[in-house]
Amino acid sequence: MKKIFLILAICVFLVSCNREVISNHLTASGNNVVESYKMTNYEKNVVKRIGENLDQIALYKLKFGNVNQLKEIKMKVKVYEDGKLTKTILDSGMYISKNDKGKSFYLSFKRKLQSETERNYEWNTTISTGAKNSSTVQTVYKQPHQTNISTIGTIFKKQEIKKDKEMILGAFVDAVDKMETVEVFPDIKDNERLFENKYVYLLCLEVK
Repeated sequence: MKKIFLILAICVFLVSCNREVISNHLTASGNNVVESYKMTNYEKNVVKRIGENLDQIALYKLKFGNVNQLKEIKMKVKVYEDGKLTKTILDSGMYISKNDKGKSFYLSFKRKLQSETERNYEWNTTISTGAKNSSTVQTVYKQPHQTNISTIGTIFKKQEIKKDKEMILGAFVDAVDKMETVEVFPDIKDNERLFENKYVYLLCLEVK
């Protein structure tokens, strides 16, 4: 278990420790924003060397311009089968303090196939602001049916975060023979076509 957490932590620490944690330039109008994070070639090479699959990792950068009334960052992975919510397999979080204004948080969602015949996936979520401040949660989920196609969809633009409103950051999408759209929108009601796929693992964020 410690090895699993260490590998995932390395993926996120590579990002968070190589970036400015405190910015002198806050987000416009003090807004709280999140965006998809693209790893550098150096970060990709290191992740590959430790045996991780880049196609099964989704990274995001979150920055607070205003922390008034905010208490906690929540990350969830929700499973949809044939368009219906069947289970929430991960629910993790990290508390926010007034000192987090202007900080960059890095969020990671990762899954790894443990057994193809048994369809067991190991899932991890990590929230980090650096090597000394991180939170990782791990679980194993057995997918009910076999699939043959897999990809990740993610938000494309920087999105404003609203307190107590869950937003969609991305999705791991699995299909049997044909994959429908994997375009992802922050509001769940705008993702109707996404749920036409056999399995959709929604990557969710909520700031309370």
